[in-house]
Amino acid sequence: LLFYLAPLWTVVLSRLLLGERLGRAGAPVIVLSLFGAALILWQPGAGLPLPQSRADWLGLFAGFSFALFNVLSRLERDLSIASRSMVSFAGVALTGLVLLCSGLGRVEMPAGPLVIGLLLGIGLVLVLANLIVQYGLARLPSNRAIVIMLTVVQSRYVEKKVNY
Repeated sequence: LLFYLAPLWTVVLSRLLLGERLGRAGAPVIVLSLFGAALILWQPGAGLPLPQSRADWLGLFAGFSFALFNVLSRLERDLSIASRSMVSFAGVALTGLVLLCSGLGRVEMPAGPLVIGLLLGIGLVLVLANLIVQYGLARLPSNRAIVIMLTVVQSRYVEKKVNY
């Protein structure tokens, strides 16, 4: 759930890196994001509502990284969409490698030609989806793009929950 703090990080990073002014919707985004995080993390008698587990910290890191990439992608809009997509994949791979080397994860991979075929297919779909996302990010303000992207992610999550 801490991933959903990405709009907060986007507002702050857009101001710092892009010089974008906080619009009318910016202040409520910050207040709602902080309220939501406090609501999720608050435990009676625990003091400040800080992430309590490794999963909480990784969720917080994921949301910040997602927002940072979206803002940096907007900052470097002169780069080709293919270049930004490859930077995205390289950043994810490097982050995953660092987390694995630090002991925060493990690799468990079943072997076989079917698994390799599925991984290649999934990889192709992810590359195409990332190219489409980069095309859109280059044309929208960062604050609007992050809300649209999170709305799509949330609607897919709700749709899955309803169907099962």
